[in-house]
Amino acid sequence: MSEEVKKASTHVPKSMLLSLVINGFLAMGMLLAVLFSAQDIQTLLNDATAPTAAFIRIFRTAVGSTAGATIMVSIIILLEFCSAMGCLAAASRMTCP
Repeated sequence: MSEEVKKASTHVPKSMLLSLVINGFLAMGMLLAVLFSAQDIQTLLNDATAPTAAFIRIFRTAVGSTAGATIMVSIIILLEFCSAMGCLAAASRMTCP
């Protein structure tokens, strides 16, 4: 995947590490945003009436509606799907001659 990059032996590893660092900071920001949106974490975790994941309950509490929480979760599912397609494309390039 790096045959068109000049000085691929140095630029590709640097870009991979930079991608890891940037995504780490973005994930930390997302974690802080979700935790600050949760008003009472113990109530959200101990809620036995809702069989959903805790982050869905946090989204629903933060936006105040089930439709808004559904849209937010749909965005996460779409991003996960796109990430899986990228991994699949990378793996298929490594396995084919």
